[in-house]
Amino acid sequence: MSGTSGRAAPTRNDVINDAKAHINTGLNPGDWIEANSTPSWSTGLLGVDGHSNWGSLSSLVRRHTESFERDYSFAKYTTGSHTLGGEGRTVIGFRVSSHWHDETNGWFKVTSGGVGSSTVTIEFSSYKTRGCNWGVEAWTI
Repeated sequence: MSGTSGRAAPTRNDVINDAKAHINTGLNPGDWIEANSTPSWSTGLLGVDGHSNWGSLSSLVRRHTESFERDYSFAKYTTGSHTLGGEGRTVIGFRVSSHWHDETNGWFKVTSGGVGSSTVTIEFSSYKTRGCNWGVEAWTI
């Protein structure tokens, strides 16, 4: 027991289970999601700093970031992917952000992993003959 509350100290598994309880069911693996003027999509826990239950475990949480920015390619789609996380880690949340705040940034999809897995892989695609600018963040414990 810790402190005077009579509750056991939170564990890594407590955080993972809470993250799984906050999964966004609109981010289904394999489904392309179009930018459509929405600035970001997220699922799980986006870190634990300041969280009333998990803040004491913030030193165990890492934030991983990548960006996918491409110039236009005439008569072609611009595609690519990023994998965040790693061995010995568990993804507790991630966010995909469209850095173009209009309907021309293209699509993204989760191709593998996600909350509760060691990694998450996001694939990006621009519209034909367009560039794109995406960001992805993942928090692991």
